[in-house]
Amino acid sequence: MKKRFRLIRRGNRNTFYCVDTTTGKRESLGTGNPCEAERLISAKNEAVQHASMDEMLPHKKGSTADRFERAMQDKAFNLNAWPVSMF
Repeated sequence: MKKRFRLIRRGNRNTFYCVDTTTGKRESLGTGNPCEAERLISAKNEAVQHASMDEMLPHKKGSTADRFERAMQDKAFNLNAWPVSMF
């Protein structure tokens, strides 16, 4: 999977920026420490990756309506099949 965010350093001020590869927008990371900047970029890319995985999961399991219909067709929910006991 292509990484959405990249790390760049602009100018002589030793400030790191985050570049969104889909929109091209730059955002300051607010740090001059390269290790911290790498960590922030990794966290942003990981968050995007997990969000895209979360979008795929509900589609695999089917809809709630389908599960409800299957359950209602089950013998356990057929109330006419149960004997009625009189006290």
